[in-house]
Amino acid sequence: MSEQVLRNSLRLNFLYADKYIFPSMWIYPRNRVPYSMLRLIQNGKARITIDGEEIVVQKNQILYVPQGCEMHCQALEDDFTFISIRFTAAIPLYDTELWPERLGIQKITECDEPEIHEYFERIVSAKTSSTAGKSFRMRGYLELIMAYLVDCGAGILSDAEAKLAEERYREQYKNRHLPNQIAQRNMKPELKMDTRIQSVVEYLIMHHDKSLNIQLLCEMVSLSESSLRRLFKEHTGKSPSEFINELRMMTAARRLLETDDRISDIASKVGYDDPNYFARMFKLNFGIAPRGYRSISRE
Repeated sequence: MSEQVLRNSLRLNFLYADKYIFPSMWIYPRNRVPYSMLRLIQNGKARITIDGEEIVVQKNQILYVPQGCEMHCQALEDDFTFISIRFTAAIPLYDTELWPERLGIQKITECDEPEIHEYFERIVSAKTSSTAGKSFRMRGYLELIMAYLVDCGAGILSDAEAKLAEERYREQYKNRHLPNQIAQRNMKPELKMDTRIQSVVEYLIMHHDKSLNIQLLCEMVSLSESSLRRLFKEHTGKSPSEFINELRMMTAARRLLETDDRISDIASKVGYDDPNYFARMFKLNFGIAPRGYRSISRE
């Protein structure tokens, strides 16, 4: 499959986007990421580890986070601010080498283009829109950003490197039924995202403030509860409850920093009826109680 064919056949599925602001003490615990992400850093610095590789990101950089990777983050400066876009692709993109080697997209892209920054902002604004063309608009902005990243990466590889990438790509898929050989080459076995699990992931992202209803999810995708839990764990590295809790914690952290809402109201908005239980879960995830988290960020 040539690069041009791959680009023509690639279809991106927008999932979610939001802006986040964190203090220097913020830490995102080591987790497997069940979707791809693009992060535009708008202020501050952070240390991000992706599959063991440590990267320092800063203002006016776009970070590509590959689907299926293991990620850990730590803010290095106050008011670490970024816009994060979460998406999946119709072609399985679990191999962290596929994007940079086949499409030319780098983990870090310098970006001082106002137009690209505006696309990120527009995606965040559009997600609250009720217009009929909302989903097309957000996907359109995502594809414009992707086009910019591909253009920036074009020409980075020499002809010899491009040929090597092509050979490695073919070898990987030729031996996709030989996971032991792939593991020996320190490569992840291919894991194509089950469309049923992708539907569940998308539903949970859009409804993370609702009570988790496993029976409803099972009916949505025609799976038994045991099959749903097993497949969800295979594809995301988490149980449905762990996955939705992570989404709730990230949303709550943003609300604590960006609003003056009461903590009990924030707890309720992200799906926790008991504010004390919410506070315990927040401290478990961030190492500090919600009130302290808000206080430190505003000192």
